Amino acid sequence: INEGDRRVSLAYKTPGIPLVRLGPQPTPRDLGQSALLRLIHGDTSGDVPALDLELEKRTGHLVRQSIEAGWVEAAHDVSQGGMLVALAEMAMASNMGADISRLNPGTALYFGEPCASYILAVAEPALLLTHAARNEIEARLIGITGGSTLKLSTQSEIDIATLQGLHARWMPTYMET
Repeated sequence: INEGDRRVSLAYKTPGIPLVRLGPQPTPRDLGQSALLRLIHGDTSGDVPALDLELEKRTGHLVRQSIEAGWVEAAHDVSQGGMLVALAEMAMASNMGADISRLNPGTALYFGEPCASYILAVAEPALLLTHAARNEIEARLIGITGGSTLKLSTQSEIDIATLQGLHARWMPTYMET
């Protein structure tokens, strides 16, 4: 395969594609120095999440191999802002929602910023989960693409068009203050 023959963006295209989260399960420690603490709470305390270069290498390699194998429709790193921000960015780019309402919600899960973490939209998640286990990389199904909302629970969802509008207005609003 030539470089560029297989590539993905953060936009998924197909409804009903499972979403898989690769990387360590976030803990409250992964909130240290996070965007949530800094931007919402004005708090710059705590240690940054631990960096495991070997895990970063294995995880990045698995993501690349999965893309080259054609298993991945979309991919995004979980970094500043955590998993919920990454999912929102994917949904806005896709102009399509996602449902992660089966997850047990929590601040660390949604906003923790652990290293070596990605969200992948994969048509055949069993292959990815098997390869992740072989490489000692945590992986779990977190939801499914589709619909017009980012659904977090039975009582909590946001319309993608609304999210896109808020995102588009952020910079002009910020510049006015």
